[in-house]
Amino acid sequence: MKICQLCNLDFTLYHFLLPLMRGMERAGHEVVGVCSQGPFAEMVREEGFRVESVSFDRSFKIFRHAATIGELAALFRREKFDIVHVHNPVAALVGRVAARRAGVACIVYTAHGFYFHEHMPVLKRGFFIALEWLAGRVTHVLFTQSAEDAETA
Repeated sequence: MKICQLCNLDFTLYHFLLPLMRGMERAGHEVVGVCSQGPFAEMVREEGFRVESVSFDRSFKIFRHAATIGELAALFRREKFDIVHVHNPVAALVGRVAARRAGVACIVYTAHGFYFHEHMPVLKRGFFIALEWLAGRVTHVLFTQSAEDAETA
């Protein structure tokens, strides 16, 4: 299979996802990393992986992400990924929308914790829960990192 590993920071790609990418490659899959450009992206490339650079706004100001969604959707269409695996709250939301627009067959989300929490103002928390719920409608597989996140999901 051709698998995309998508996160917002090259730091995350190198320090957290590189072992997963290595394992997928050993299993015979083609793996491409997608993240913002930085020094760690180059280190992943030095390991023999292709890394596509996309600019992410790390805020949750939704309209700032329209261009990134379009850029990712075009990338996903061009690459014809079998799986797009997203990480990090912002990249996960933007990536799932783009993958859906591009017609990706399998969208996987590893929730490394959710953006919303019990200490947020009620309306703000409700808004982010609604966004996660909507994105969940186009997510085929959800992995969580903790029992608490699994219960929340």
